[in-house]
Parts: sequence; structure tokens; C-alpha cells
Amino acid sequence: MKGVPKIISAAKISENIRAGKTMFFRFHGNTHHMWQEGVYEDYKRLKIPVELENKWREELFEDLKKQFLNKKSIHDKVIGIGNLLDLGVMTDSVVSIIECLLREKIDTFSKLLLCEELKRIPCENEEKKRIISILENQKQHMLSEDITVDEKYLHLSYMKDYDFSNSNIKKRIGAL
Repeated sequence: MKGVPKIISAAKISENIRAGKTMFFRFHGNTHHMWQEGVYEDYKRLKIPVELENKWREELFEDLKKQFLNKKSIHDKVIGIGNLLDLGVMTDSVVSIIECLLREKIDTFSKLLLCEELKRIPCENEEKKRIISILENQKQHMLSEDITVDEKYLHLSYMKDYDFSNSNIKKRIGAL
């Protein structure tokens, strides 16, 4: 009947929420990745409330943070930082994690990637000043030391055409 709202059963809502959470976690809450994989429209049809997505982001953040802490290679940690930042929650915690990683003895290229992640964090006032200070400090250190690149990056298929020359890496550092 026209004009009569469609009644959705509680079971259907529960099923939609389960399916939505599965998709949300599979793509780390990133709707762009859902779109790239061709499932975003399916996700949208589930009509997941924003409040529930926000709750899932926090839950996912804690899960990803635990996984991050178990990572051994710096490359895996850099990827983990990106996943944490993509959620858009608890960015102050991510800043602290990046700051700790930058104090470790790691290669220049990983430091550069971490600084670039740090640079993309949306923040204001004191947090912005803190990030700028970290970036300036790291920039000075990276430019005054020998450029090093973890072997893992050299063998990644998606970086096969990347220019790992000192001049190119220094150029990126200079843009921080």
C-alpha cells in the first residue's frame, strides 16, 4: 500500500547489523576501500546508523592496536599506523605511538613514512604544535644522517618502480 511505511523485522535489522559489522571490519571501516571492491552499495543498503559505525571504529581501533603491538617489522608497523589513522578516532594515541616509533633505531625511509602519516593527522592548537615540533625535529635528523632503507621496501611489488635514491628521499623529507 502506498504511503504506509514498510515494517522491518527485528531479525532483519539484526541480520543487517551483523552483515554490516562484518563488512565494516573487513575493510577497516574504510568506505573508499568498500567502493573499490564493489561492495559499498551493498553496505549502504544495510542502513547502519552512524552512532553504531562510530562504536565499531573504537572497537576496531582497539583490535588494530593490539595487532599493531604484535608486529615485528617496521614496514608492518607503518602499515598498521595507516590503518589506525584511517579510522579517524583516538588520533592523539596514534601521535604518541608514532612518536615512540620515531625514537627507535629504524631506517630513514620508515621514519619518512611515519612522518608523512603524522602530517596527515587532523588536529588543532596544542596537538598541531606538538606535531609540527616532531616533524621539524625528525626532518633535521633525517637530513643530517645517512639515508637508509629497510630491505623489505625494496622487494615489495607495489614499490618496484619507486626511486629509492638518496636525492629522491631527501626531496620527500624536505617537503615535510
